[in-house]
Amino acid sequence: MHGNDAVDFLAKEVAVGIDASASAHWREMHRDFRYEDGEFQGLRGFGGHDPSPGWFRRSAHRLLQRPFRRLGGPLARFDDADRAAAQIVRLQDRTYDLDALRQALTAALLLEKVPERLSPGATVAVIGDGFGMLGALLLTLAPGVRIVSVNLSRTLLVDLVFLARALPGLKFALATDAASLAMLLSDHNVRLIALRAEDAQLLAACPLDLAANVVSMQEMDPPVIAGYFKALRQGAGPPVAFYCCNRLEKMLPDGTVVRFQDYPWAGRDEILVDEPCPWSQFLYRGRLPVYGRDGGPIWHRLALLEKAKGA
Repeated sequence: MHGNDAVDFLAKEVAVGIDASASAHWREMHRDFRYEDGEFQGLRGFGGHDPSPGWFRRSAHRLLQRPFRRLGGPLARFDDADRAAAQIVRLQDRTYDLDALRQALTAALLLEKVPERLSPGATVAVIGDGFGMLGALLLTLAPGVRIVSVNLSRTLLVDLVFLARALPGLKFALATDAASLAMLLSDHNVRLIALRAEDAQLLAACPLDLAANVVSMQEMDPPVIAGYFKALRQGAGPPVAFYCCNRLEKMLPDGTVVRFQDYPWAGRDEILVDEPCPWSQFLYRGRLPVYGRDGGPIWHRLALLEKAKGA
């Protein structure tokens, strides 16, 4: 299903039920979700989505973001990513807030550390991409890449609608089984392939060069996380470079504890980056103290995942 047909399919699907693979966190976040007449209601847990502000608030955000932009200074493509992010949120009619800036920093880091994985013809999986932001940035900054975007159906619907606003003319489509995925992979005009989280195992059939997950695995049940790692390790071709940025530990509403170090990493994964994520340790807000901690520590790791035996 291409373009508006994919959006219409997801809109009808989310009107009748909750994703079977949704954790307690997302069942709570999606409780009041609605999509009617092209408008969303009840967007919770997606990151910032305030409408584009006036001059004063834009200037305030810009001022308070200075410490974060300094962190991007050593990254050669950060200025490009910063400009691209500003354009994307403008077209989406969103505020260029800290969530968007962090995605710009992430894109610049990936372009710095694994540029060969973002060369023309590369295929990149973005798992849990709020408002399609990281996907839109990579499509803008790395012309010729293809994105495979995976998300819960409600969030995927949001991603596609906002991606279409940010990148007018983008050719995107939804795959729902192995046959439709194979067809879309053979169509080089399709630059973004969407997968529902319930179909995440189809990632194993994608010739992935790179995959990324930014602060959403921390909100998945551990068996779901294991399923993503399994699919990434099974794919055809060389080891997938996986960028994972998530809280070291988080408790979900039902008491499930999700720990970064308990993700199914393998001893022979080749680690390229492994440290606290510099731009995710603090935040700014409209009250004193202006800068504060962003919950518990958030770690980021870029690793070449060891292939599964027999893959």
